[in-house]
Amino acid sequence: MSCSKSSDDNNAFAFTSLLNSYTGSTASVTHQQEIIHSETELQEIAKEWGIENKIAKLPKINFNTEQLVLIWGDIKGSTPSQIEVISAIEYDDYIEIITESKVTGDASALSRPFCIIKTTKTHKKMVIKSNISTSGIIDS
Repeated sequence: MSCSKSSDDNNAFAFTSLLNSYTGSTASVTHQQEIIHSETELQEIAKEWGIENKIAKLPKINFNTEQLVLIWGDIKGSTPSQIEVISAIEYDDYIEIITESKVTGDASALSRPFCIIKTTKTHKKMVIKSNISTSGIIDS
């Protein structure tokens, strides 16, 4: 993989993966990622997408010092599918989040994978970059 910045120019940005799942909804996603700043925002998104039961399993978040980043994957023709954050790099004016997409099942149904990560609160722009897209069934 080529990169325009050397490793001396950036730092790893700490994150914790909290949820890796999918929804059967094929509704249009306005943004590839959503920064969630409060419990109210989290509940509104969960209700909108019908993922309340999945969100209920998340640990308590201190929204004074932390934020959640919800990252949507592309609609897949097989389910289940997933999107996973494999790294995050902090630059001077933005944070690059590298994702990997996988189809992990062979059931014929549309699904939209998503993941939620926890980070420290920041005002920097988040840029999502898809590193690898794997089609077909992945053995675990």
